[in-house]
Amino acid sequence: MKPITVELSKYHLKGLLEGTTTVESMRFPSWKTACEWAGGVTMNTAVSYVVLGMSGENGEVAMF
Repeated sequence: MKPITVELSKYHLKGLLEGTTTVESMRFPSWKTACEWAGGVTMNTAVSYVVLGMSGENGEVAMF
């Protein structure tokens, strides 16, 4: 299976980027894996950002 590129919108809760939203791309083995990862980091209070939403290269969209 070919990895997919996912564009993520992240809101930063602390640190130098606190209060800002950034967009970045990451590669995942599948859309399901990307959703599981994004949900996990968003629920993890030790992570300094939350994932607001993401879009996949095949038109997939998820909002958190």
